[in-house]
Amino acid sequence: MSEKRLVFRAFPLLILCLWLFSCSTKGTNDKYEYEKGLTWYLNEEFNIKMESIDLENLLFIDVSCEDCMASKVNFLSIQKFHQNFKIFFLGDTTGSELVQRYQNKESKFDLSSKYLEYETGISLPLYIKIINGEITKYQFISEENKDSLVHKMQTSEFF
Repeated sequence: MSEKRLVFRAFPLLILCLWLFSCSTKGTNDKYEYEKGLTWYLNEEFNIKMESIDLENLLFIDVSCEDCMASKVNFLSIQKFHQNFKIFFLGDTTGSELVQRYQNKESKFDLSSKYLEYETGISLPLYIKIINGEITKYQFISEENKDSLVHKMQTSEFF
């Protein structure tokens, strides 16, 4: 009889432990929900095949709302661009100060905002890291987290 009570008492504790473990493993390393749509978009619009990418850092910036994006990407001025870093400028870039300031030889342009036709999940500036053809890290850049990203970038924790 006491063995049955022990099992019934241990069961809720086991459920609690499993729930806590599942909550603690969530973060920016979770699978990117829109990976399939983003893969399709990169292939169709830029002829970039994700499965052939060994290592790459991508940053997507919608320049159609330059005022709301500018403060979120100002941290780029301190970031040294390395060879595996591409910026995708989305929307009409005519006269864009963001493009003039941050464009590099690896920059890509989606002038007609084709990304809106795919399920890419791009809204805020979006950073994505691809290793061996798969998204290993992603981060939406907001007013709230941009300062912590600057620190991570300066210490190379992010890339």
